[in-house]
Amino acid sequence: MKKTACFLFLTLILAAALCLSALADEGAWTCPSCGQKGNTGNFCPACGTAKPKEDWTCSACGQKGNTGNFCINCGASREGGSPRQETKQPAHTAVLSDTIVYREGVSTISWTVQGSRISCDVIMEAVNGNSKQHRWNLGSGTSSVKTSMLMPGKTYQITLVETDSSEILDEKTYTMPRASTFEDGRLKNTSVKVTIELRKLDAGKPRSEAKKVSSLSADKIINSIRNGGESYGFKYQMRMPTLAKPRSFYVTIYIESPDGFLEAEIWSDMEFKRVSGGYQTIWYYMLGDDYFENLYKITGDIPSGNYTVTMFWDGMYVNQSTFKVK
Repeated sequence: MKKTACFLFLTLILAAALCLSALADEGAWTCPSCGQKGNTGNFCPACGTAKPKEDWTCSACGQKGNTGNFCINCGASREGGSPRQETKQPAHTAVLSDTIVYREGVSTISWTVQGSRISCDVIMEAVNGNSKQHRWNLGSGTSSVKTSMLMPGKTYQITLVETDSSEILDEKTYTMPRASTFEDGRLKNTSVKVTIELRKLDAGKPRSEAKKVSSLSADKIINSIRNGGESYGFKYQMRMPTLAKPRSFYVTIYIESPDGFLEAEIWSDMEFKRVSGGYQTIWYYMLGDDYFENLYKITGDIPSGNYTVTMFWDGMYVNQSTFKVK
């Protein structure tokens, strides 16, 4: 019995030794430089050559001969991870500036292009109210656009779109700064008196022949837009003291409906000449007819109520008047 137990013990010791030897042989490597066999460390004890990296086959795609920690074909990890998804970097991007520069009635919308030169469209639309969407198609290399359609104190959404793909590159909402009150020497905004006279213009007639009417009717305006013929609007007249010398101002006039439809009606330089007498009068024969047409086409209605007409000179507030549509 003792002999048998001793024999079994010796057998177990021998088996363990054989296993250790096999494991040692399995982990051993032969030096590719000097041929030294049985190396178990990271460097050959004979010549110091580093242990060569073992090849492995990717479990995700089957790629053989990998030596690093990730597959050279699909990017999966040596431990058997999923293939890496290729991240496509955009060829270009464009970022709108944080602010819109407003100077003397003109707004400058600008952006920065990163990457290749691209053609952009700039889309402008008023926020918190209906509005016509204005779109500028700009050539390659352009990084800004100037416009007088943005009214001081109002909020607008600006969208930058790539022309060819219609991909939205950037989008921001801007609130325009409030305008200061007009003052140029002794000439102040309170010196300018504005009168609005309602007008009807028969088809084919020049604007100077627009006739005065007592009121504007929403139904008549809609009917004229649908069927053609006459159009409706107003004469805008300014009366101011005679100037000591001629001056030129950049005039912008905006119209806003009772439900917030806003458009720039006038944006142009105007020369105020020195005339004899105490006052001078300047006017636009007919405004508002194009505005009513855009209002109806976009909203499908001409709302009744008070319409606001606001004027700025060189970006400074001059006057705000109203007229009524029944």
